[in-house]
Amino acid sequence: MKHPMTSHPLFWLGIGILAVGLLAGLSFIFRSVPEGMQSGQAIVSSPIETPATAEIPWPVIGADITVLPAIGPDGKPLPPPPTFTPFPTPTPRPTPTRRPGPTVTPFPTRAPASNAAGGIYYLAYEAAQEENTLGKSLLFQLSLGVQAEKLTESVRVPISQPEVFGAFAPSPDGRYLLLLQRSMPGGTPHIIDRETNAHWSLAPEGEHESGLFFGWHPNSRQILFWNDRDQLLVIDVESRERTILGFMIGPVQGAAFSPDGQNIAYSSYLKISENQAREALWTTSIAGSDAHSLFTFDAASYVFNWSPDSRYILYMGGPGVGRTEEPFEEYATQGPLWLVEPDGENPSPLAGSFIGGSGYEPAWSPDSQWITFTGLDEGREYGCFSPDKSKKIDWPTCEFVGTGVYIENVQSGELRRLASGIRPVWSPDGKWVAFLSNVGGASDIWVVQTDGSNLHQVTTDGLMKTEIIWMFREESKH
Repeated sequence: MKHPMTSHPLFWLGIGILAVGLLAGLSFIFRSVPEGMQSGQAIVSSPIETPATAEIPWPVIGADITVLPAIGPDGKPLPPPPTFTPFPTPTPRPTPTRRPGPTVTPFPTRAPASNAAGGIYYLAYEAAQEENTLGKSLLFQLSLGVQAEKLTESVRVPISQPEVFGAFAPSPDGRYLLLLQRSMPGGTPHIIDRETNAHWSLAPEGEHESGLFFGWHPNSRQILFWNDRDQLLVIDVESRERTILGFMIGPVQGAAFSPDGQNIAYSSYLKISENQAREALWTTSIAGSDAHSLFTFDAASYVFNWSPDSRYILYMGGPGVGRTEEPFEEYATQGPLWLVEPDGENPSPLAGSFIGGSGYEPAWSPDSQWITFTGLDEGREYGCFSPDKSKKIDWPTCEFVGTGVYIENVQSGELRRLASGIRPVWSPDGKWVAFLSNVGGASDIWVVQTDGSNLHQVTTDGLMKTEIIWMFREESKH
């Protein structure tokens, strides 16, 4: 029996329409399937092409866009907004280049000269307008004979610039002259070539640099210098090449080349904890490749120089707490000058009462047996260190109050007072000492033999003098 709906004519019409729609849909699907899908191949998408006639209602990213200038109230275009300079990125402190140890040939130890013949350089100042101030710097030279007798009157060394300098140092061969132009915290180094009269500053071109000079290398071409950026440097005075030996914590308290030019001793801070540092004795090669501390000091320190035979380093500051079983108080009474071997072993005090902290420099005899220094006379007070704060200090006259010229034998401990005066230096043969004294009423240079005999005056200009250097005859030809 037939269902009533199947006999209705509209039923079969609907079935026909449905069949036609189904066939059309299947045909569309099969045409849309990429060729090869039925075989299991991967489908690779292709970029969709935009019809050439298609309209793009919005700008495409990256396309050129014309920006119309802003118009002001007056109808004129407004100026473009200012371009701000970005804040500069701080330049990190460079790390010193660590290089292998020195490859240059060590300099031989210089033997003492056969006699005292040589030239004395000295720094003097014209009278200043204001009290207790220095005037224009003047550099002089005079010649002495084999028995330290004066051969010529003082001759002024011509210097066009700088006009005011606080220190000078001829190179060991006498060709170059270093002048330290006064500038806090020390001075700016300048070089004069005495053969060509050329003059130049050792500061980086276009920059200001100040610092402390610590001596010439034995090759007469390099200097040791600490600058106000806390760098300890070896600077070639001809090429101006710089070797950074290290970055210090604050100023270097004295430094010196070894006699063979291979190593450097210096005093600087050693960080012993997160928030604490102490002054320590350091050594490094000239390449700056192996800087290391030897020990910390007991008190304020300063490294002066090496003995000419390289056996000792002369310094002040004590041996360091804990290096000995003897209490520090006993060391403090034995004098502030000390000797130590270059490896930091066997520190020992000298007997003489050296006056530290006033710019006085102790000096080794050419044979490394004696040290001469400015000492405090027994039972006297140093004139520039008055305990009475209300008392006016008459500088530089105060330097000659309570002071004497001393020599001490480093092996036997023999101590001799040679004369009243300050700033002693050795003759080339080590048999005489030159120094400053005002016993004649003015600051002048005197000379005396190491046994205290043959005391005589070699300058009479009456100028205020601050430094003396006695050089070999062959090094004084310039």
